[in-house]
Amino acid sequence: MSADKDTAQARLSNRRDWKYFDEKLAELRVNDVENILKRGEILAQAKEELDDGSFEATIKRHFDLSTARMYQIVAAHRVLIGC
Repeated sequence: MSADKDTAQARLSNRRDWKYFDEKLAELRVNDVENILKRGEILAQAKEELDDGSFEATIKRHFDLSTARMYQIVAAHRVLIGC
């Protein structure tokens, strides 16, 4: 049981905050394929690491929730766009 607790604490200590994801998304302003894929990857990481409220607030600073979902889907299914 102690090993599970140590693993969970290590995972939480390696989490990045909303400012990290906000900065990364701000860097990707150009709407080319590469940046769209990077946005989707960053959003997937943010969804995994941030609390729901922080995740949604971070998204809303850059685009709406449906656009964010589209970026995540495209990044998760690169074969659809030939990457």
